[in-house]
Amino acid sequence: MGAARSHELRPAIRDQYWLVLEQGFRKGDTDFSLWIAEDIAPLRAIQYRYERYALVPVLLSIPLLLIWQGLVLRRGFGRLEPLRRALAEQSAGSAAELPAGVPAEVQPLVDAIRQRLNRSGEQIQRSRTALGNLAHELKRPLQQLHWLAENCEQDALQRSLREVHDQLRRRIDSELRRARIAGAPSPGQQFVPQEEVPHLVRLLELSGRRDIGFDGRLPEGALPFDRDDMIELLGNLLDNGWRHARSRVRLCIDRAPGGWLMRVEDDGPGVNEKDLERLTRRGLRLDEQEQGEGHGLGLSICAAVVASYDGRLAFSRSALGGLCVEIELPA
Repeated sequence: MGAARSHELRPAIRDQYWLVLEQGFRKGDTDFSLWIAEDIAPLRAIQYRYERYALVPVLLSIPLLLIWQGLVLRRGFGRLEPLRRALAEQSAGSAAELPAGVPAEVQPLVDAIRQRLNRSGEQIQRSRTALGNLAHELKRPLQQLHWLAENCEQDALQRSLREVHDQLRRRIDSELRRARIAGAPSPGQQFVPQEEVPHLVRLLELSGRRDIGFDGRLPEGALPFDRDDMIELLGNLLDNGWRHARSRVRLCIDRAPGGWLMRVEDDGPGVNEKDLERLTRRGLRLDEQEQGEGHGLGLSICAAVVASYDGRLAFSRSALGGLCVEIELPA
């Protein structure tokens, strides 16, 4: 009856390395053990040589595989490059169309972005059109109110009607200027001063005084702010400066630590110290105070835009002699 079988490797002795097989068995009442040993040193030498030869291509194949994988990924994502470029151009202020030839996996995302941009633009356009239409429609009852004020025989009532008429007229004129200056909506686009500011100046020259000189220091490229917000903000401030300047309006946009600094100045009569303090109140307009010809900044508009960017709005005396409005917006 055979006993257990086992094998083991014996440590090398000189240049030999033994593989030993032990077999136990029984003959009658006597137990025997049989050992068979073989020197496998030549076999191990061949094995080590093969491992060294195989190690070289394995080590070389790792960087090759990484390069090949990078090329595959770059080629796959390269099909998204037109989409990335179109979104970058839109952010920089260009009216680039989103590409149609994109992978089917991301086509639903592109369609959703395109639909969202179109819908946002249509909503803004409808709102601005309705605002302009409403302001125009209010002119007729405003004329009737003016006629009633002029033909009223009671002095006190006539003064009250004239005050209401003047307040409504100024408000309607302000809203019409907003609708005119804002232009076509382009949601999501960044503000490019060297493209947009000359357009605003031309509109002001066509709709107002042509004898005003404009000085502009404008940076190159796009600012990281929404185009419509900046046109709303600078359009109101430039319109104000245009109406009150004697001969010159200045706009400076400079890089500041952590953001951008915008300064609008004119050489008009300016604002006295008392009114400068009143201008800092939220929503206050000097042209709504009594019958004076104030600056009419529409601070509820300008302050709302500046506040939406966590910015700062300040008023001071300009070196030109008029009002200086300083806006600091963090980037």
